Amino acid sequence: MIKIGRVYINLLIIPLLFAAYITSSLSELCMAYITATLHELAHLFAALRYKVLISGFVIMPFGVCMRIKDNKIDNPVHECIICMAGPLANLALIIVGFLVRDYLLAYKELVDFFVCSNASIFLINTIPIVPLDGGRVLRAALTAKYGFLKASKLSHIISQLNIVLIGFFGIYVLWITRFNVSVMLLCTFLIFNMSAEKKNNELTLMRQLFYSKRKLSSREIMPVRELAVTKGISIRNLLKNFSYDRYYIVNVMNSKMQIERTLTETQIIDGISRTKKDADLDKLFDKY
Repeated sequence: MIKIGRVYINLLIIPLLFAAYITSSLSELCMAYITATLHELAHLFAALRYKVLISGFVIMPFGVCMRIKDNKIDNPVHECIICMAGPLANLALIIVGFLVRDYLLAYKELVDFFVCSNASIFLINTIPIVPLDGGRVLRAALTAKYGFLKASKLSHIISQLNIVLIGFFGIYVLWITRFNVSVMLLCTFLIFNMSAEKKNNELTLMRQLFYSKRKLSSREIMPVRELAVTKGISIRNLLKNFSYDRYYIVNVMNSKMQIERTLTETQIIDGISRTKKDADLDKLFDKY
């Protein structure tokens, strides 16, 4: 991997370019990279619109990827829009390709390949599999409703089911063509990246807990979500309902379903440093 400014280039591109040259498919490869770059630029413009910090671009043998600083977007609605920007750009480019096709007859095959490349990227990225755009949109939508941790688990399950379906489809394609392994390669790529995304989710959750006290002060204003819990709930189960896009007020109920105490998210996070996450919420009462 080499770095040029904010662009990271995987060195495996060199043998890929060489293979494309000797097979006379260099123009198609370049067109595929142009298509992928336009897709990522659409993400970039949408990210800049919402002031999301970008750490750079990665050019890999199988495409181009934009890296977001801190690996998360604080607002689920903004994340949905940023993720949808890429596929929508591909859809617009497909329309443009059809419009100019008859005026570029000398480059008809290349224009057709451009349209097919955009159609492929559009279709792949609308599949609800994390870390594809469709999976990120699904997770962001679920985060707004259930919180980050539950949303991550649900989207992970849905991603696994979809990967299994793609795997069966890949076996079918391999069976009828006897040599086409492209779908199976896609399936392998998705499995590898989904595992990496799961680790990123765990890091995001730990970062969320660590910076919990700062998130309200840094944003000055944010939505509040109230939770009603029994005082016997474990802190670990309570934390599963927290998310990065809300500030939480927890009403602790007694056996008569009356509010016995109200704790803020900050108080609970502070209390974790003085007790175990497996402990009951009761353990925090003496602290506040």
